[in-house]
Amino acid sequence: MFGRQRGNQTATPWIDDPLNTTPDALYHDSGRWDEVVLTLQLDAVLCVGLLLLFEVARRKKSVYLCRLKHSLPGRTPRNGAAPSRWPFAWTRSPKGLSEDEVRHCVGLDAYVALRFLGMCRRLFGGAALVVLVTLLPAYRGGAKAQDGFYGLTLGNCDHVDADRYRLWLAVAFAYAFTFAAVVMTTREARGYLRLRLEYLRRGDGAGESPQPRCSVLVECVPPRLRSSGALRAYFAALFGDAEVHSAVSFVDATSLAKL
Repeated sequence: MFGRQRGNQTATPWIDDPLNTTPDALYHDSGRWDEVVLTLQLDAVLCVGLLLLFEVARRKKSVYLCRLKHSLPGRTPRNGAAPSRWPFAWTRSPKGLSEDEVRHCVGLDAYVALRFLGMCRRLFGGAALVVLVTLLPAYRGGAKAQDGFYGLTLGNCDHVDADRYRLWLAVAFAYAFTFAAVVMTTREARGYLRLRLEYLRRGDGAGESPQPRCSVLVECVPPRLRSSGALRAYFAALFGDAEVHSAVSFVDATSLAKL
């Protein structure tokens, strides 16, 4: 609620918090360690629940084994090992495979997703190690001398000369973390580009038809070429008849919906 003072005094807006109806504030910063422990316990429950859900549904080929549902050759590792039915056996199965075998078995998209997760593990794992060694001890000696969890954060530092190096240390870490993230993501992007070009040229060797990899969408086709036969003859004259698999012409019929 908003209100104004009346009388000869200057009108000053004030805000009445309807949630703060008790002498104690509804929200307060405590920084107690039991709150951190409770958060970790809830995260552990969610983690176990998601792992159990995946374990129950991991044999559903339409979701997790889509590359096996077409029964194409070469979808399994060279040793012919089939997916184990033991619970959580999937956590140990990829350890004996090379990078090329993993990409061959799961496909390029899933392989890139795994590479991204590995990059995040290295990036944030290294950052956590640096924080434990440098930032947390520096924050602990801040001028505010707070107790609990907040004593290990930047909030324990104040705008005083004694904490100046601690503030600059946080800035240096932010720049270093950003630089490392940019370098690692750039490296992964270049690797993905190389693998993508290789896939478009040679496929993944799993026996699939190469025709979808060489299909292109052509728009703004001239009226004289707006038929499958005429379009195929045009591309055959440009690239050679043996290089053209087929040509299919689609007519824009959106105007028919207005009739």
